[in-house]
Amino acid sequence: MVSYTLDENQLWHRVQKALPLNDHVILLEFDKSDYRIIDMKIFFSFPVFQTIATNRELFKQVFVSGRTIEWPDGATLDPDVLYHESIPLVQCIKPELIGA
Repeated sequence: MVSYTLDENQLWHRVQKALPLNDHVILLEFDKSDYRIIDMKIFFSFPVFQTIATNRELFKQVFVSGRTIEWPDGATLDPDVLYHESIPLVQCIKPELIGA
């Protein structure tokens, strides 16, 4: 079971956009144009995510709902959990691709 202790300054993130990518990965845009990548496979041991784990078409139907993401089957995650389990997009870019 995943457990978090977050102080008040780490809460209240808001997902603005979500783009499903390959291999159960989602590109998320949080408030203030903060782009992050989340690998949803870390949540697939939870029963609520079993359907999106096995149904690629359903996984691709992710949408923004309120402050977070949701799927048509009702699966959702707290946006603060999404934020703290994701990594900044810039950390996913290979330096050689940007001439660094």
